[in-house]
Amino acid sequence: ESVVERLRFFFSDANLRRDKFMRNELAENDGKVSIEALLRFNSIKQHTEDATIVAKAAKDASLVDRIKLSEDEKSISRVVPFDMETMGSGVKFSIRVSKIPTEEVDGVAKYKITRDETKGHFTKYGPVALINMQHFRKDGKNAAIGAAIIEFETVEAQEKATADLIAPADGGEDAKPANVIKIGDNELTVQTLENWIEKKKNKSPSKRSKDEVDVEFKKYELEWEKGRVISVKGVPEGCDREKIITAIGAFFDIEADQVNDKLMAYVDYSRGQSDAAIRFKDANDKIQDFAAKLADGTVKIDDATVASATILEGEEEEKYYKDFIDFKNMHRKKQAQEKKQNKRRRSK
Repeated sequence: ESVVERLRFFFSDANLRRDKFMRNELAENDGKVSIEALLRFNSIKQHTEDATIVAKAAKDASLVDRIKLSEDEKSISRVVPFDMETMGSGVKFSIRVSKIPTEEVDGVAKYKITRDETKGHFTKYGPVALINMQHFRKDGKNAAIGAAIIEFETVEAQEKATADLIAPADGGEDAKPANVIKIGDNELTVQTLENWIEKKKNKSPSKRSKDEVDVEFKKYELEWEKGRVISVKGVPEGCDREKIITAIGAFFDIEADQVNDKLMAYVDYSRGQSDAAIRFKDANDKIQDFAAKLADGTVKIDDATVASATILEGEEEEKYYKDFIDFKNMHRKKQAQEKKQNKRRRSK
């Protein structure tokens, strides 16, 4: 069971957004990570060093919609390929929790509660993808600051947690949350990660992030044409990109794994969101028909109808492409910054 949970974590969106090693392994090995590489991870080695046990864990029923084992049982891949450009930053899935109790050990603040114990307080809202217990460096050691970022696997889970643990914004100064999590004598303070980041920016608008580095990078440019983006509202619960791609392939009569290559169609969607966008690179006479049949329920996604499907026009279409191009450039800038920072560290 422990190996199953480690595989669930390592191949999750939340981990891959942060784990450069795993992203590189997937990128360099046709979307796969060898079991040999996984066995080098300490958190797997502490449970087993047997490749057959890892292979067996990869076939666990609870992971069937997440990962798949290769035919030779030597590598593992995701069911839905990971794409940084569509998975986003994870902010919308996350909350920030403060006032977690700490204690001083050998002159350094340590958490009085473990990561797993912290996780246990939030799983009732939905599956938790990642717990980041926050620290700062003090005299060369990591000191606890009494805060953590909780990232859920779905937007719905994050929304349930915020509705329960954060006072309503329209409730006035005396408004209180529906429930409070208490650890020892401490009542935890909860806010969305998005709000916390915004408040932090407003407190020091002129202060540059310690991670920000001036870099030059090749800007992404896109010459787009009108009428090639379908906005889909109200996608079915439990949907993922693979299910949307399957619906596209069925309508256009091509295999799902050929949708990107043959049709040049891309799905902008993260698990847990209620809306999606389907972007076609090239003109196709059937795009309008596909949108219409999605809208009237003739075409279903995972045997369920969507609330609406329309081809973007005017300002909405312009905003979609502007946001898409801005995100691509933000991602390229971040990659360039990481590369420059790594180069600096190696030269020290």
